[in-house]
Amino acid sequence: MENKQWINAGAPNFLLGTELNNKILGIIGFGRIGMAVSTRAQSFGMSVIYNNRTRFDVTKESKFNITYKNLDELLKISDVVSIHVDLNKSTLKFLNYEKLCLMKRNSYLINTSRGQVIDEKSLIKILSEDKISGAALDVFENEPISVDDELFNLKNVILTPHIGSATFEARSKMGEICALGVFSVLSSKIPSHLVNRAVEKIRPLV
Repeated sequence: MENKQWINAGAPNFLLGTELNNKILGIIGFGRIGMAVSTRAQSFGMSVIYNNRTRFDVTKESKFNITYKNLDELLKISDVVSIHVDLNKSTLKFLNYEKLCLMKRNSYLINTSRGQVIDEKSLIKILSEDKISGAALDVFENEPISVDDELFNLKNVILTPHIGSATFEARSKMGEICALGVFSVLSSKIPSHLVNRAVEKIRPLV
C-alpha cells in the first residue's frame, strides 16, 4: 500500500506467487528436521525427493512417501531445494557454482542448516545472473552478516537472522533440555542430548 491505497490491485500479475501443489521438493539431509519438512510439504501437495548420506531401505521410503535421488539429479529436477545437513568436511561449501548451476531457472533454494554448506559467492553470482528464481537464507557464512554484504542488494533473496527456532515453544524446550542435561551430569547420568560421546573417555559419567 502507498498512502493507504492499494497499488495495481487489479493488475493480472499483482503480487503473484508460486503454488506448492504438484511441485517437487528436494530435501538434502533427511534427518528429523528433513522428515518434518517432508510431512508438511506433502500436506500442500508436493512430491518429495531426498538425498541423504545413507539411503533408507525401500520400506522406510514407502512409509514416508519419498524417493531417493543422487545430489545432481535432485538439483536438476527440484522446484524447491531445502537443505538440512550438518557442517562437516564433506558438506563444507559442497553447493558450489557448478552444483548450483544444475538447478532449474524457476527453482528456489532454502537454507536453514549452516551457512558454510553453500559457497556464498557462487550463490550471489547465481542469483545475480537469474539462474534460479530465488533463495531464502536463515544462515550465512559469517554471522552476523555484514550490512555491506552483497546479498542485501539482491531482489530475489529473503534473509532472516538465524531465527529458525524463534518460537516460544522451541526456546522453552531448549532451556528445558539444557537444564535436564546439567541435572543428568550432576546425577552421574549421560545427558539425553550428548553430542560428543568422546567426553565419556575423559570423564566417565556412569
